[in-house]
Amino acid sequence: MASKKDLYALIDKLPDKEFLAAKRYLEFLLENAIKNNDAWEELLNNPNETSEPLTAQDKAAIREAEEDIKAGRVKPWEVVKKGLDRGV
Repeated sequence: MASKKDLYALIDKLPDKEFLAAKRYLEFLLENAIKNNDAWEELLNNPNETSEPLTAQDKAAIREAEEDIKAGRVKPWEVVKKGLDRGV
């Protein structure tokens, strides 16, 4: 897992002409992180009327999945799909 110190070291090595691109990409990452968190909060706090209410077990499973994502213990769908296509 990368630390802020790692990111700062990369920024220090980045050529000046790449600053704008790096800034825009970091803003994009931040915006998506906020949107994704907001979407999860919306789902957890306001299930639609046709859904059953989330149980404590459901909420615990969602938290566990979020922790797995943050810790990198998941595979991207593309990787899983390739394995399924090959019969792995």
